[in-house]
Amino acid sequence: MENEIIAAKGLTVCINGESPVLLDVNIAIHEGDFVFLKGANGSGKTTLLNVLSCYTPLGRSYNVDGKIIFAGKTNILENADNQWYKTEISYVQQNILCYNESVLAVFLTAMTGIKDVSRQDILQWLSRDSIKPLLPINAKKLLETRTASLSEGQRKIVNILAGIMRAEYCKLLIIDEPLNHLDSYNVKEVIELIASLKRFNTGIATIITTHCQAFPEPTQYLIVKNGHIQQSQNKYIQYQCYNL
Repeated sequence: MENEIIAAKGLTVCINGESPVLLDVNIAIHEGDFVFLKGANGSGKTTLLNVLSCYTPLGRSYNVDGKIIFAGKTNILENADNQWYKTEISYVQQNILCYNESVLAVFLTAMTGIKDVSRQDILQWLSRDSIKPLLPINAKKLLETRTASLSEGQRKIVNILAGIMRAEYCKLLIIDEPLNHLDSYNVKEVIELIASLKRFNTGIATIITTHCQAFPEPTQYLIVKNGHIQQSQNKYIQYQCYNL
């Protein structure tokens, strides 16, 4: 299919040589898709996101069988060097910030290989009306702040913002539990920010894991259970999972 962004075909994943965490996964994500990936803790959601992103956490090894097809033609599992592929995706992990770096460094690192940006470029991006409500302090001061001095929730926001900035130039946004550690006000603002991304990148596909159903209705609603992934049979009903 022409507008297929990424597809897993017969994907089976084992961690550190143990029994499979994911079994014969077959999914297809298309241009403009907004995909919910849900399941119990430990069901394999983050493992799938890691494998789709070609990311292996420290201390783990993945044994992967099957295919991951990008843009309808390239099996990324057959390529020894996937740096080209990583410039096509933005992967916002649950916890990835280095506590010794500045917030400016977080944004510059996020844009590596995507676009050369200056401090002024980042300040201009942070000045958008959709971004400003999420900033814990003045943007200029924030960029010079060390992430170690931020709260867990503030670090989470910086991580998300950097990933969204990168995603405006990518074909695929993968975001893992973006609402953890956030208060009710910021939950609402983050949901609105992620939903508004299509204004700046109309064709981007998004895969998101979340236990909150306050996001707009997804185009696909996938459930991970017993190592398998299937389309949810439940009707999606949007509700507020925050109190204002």
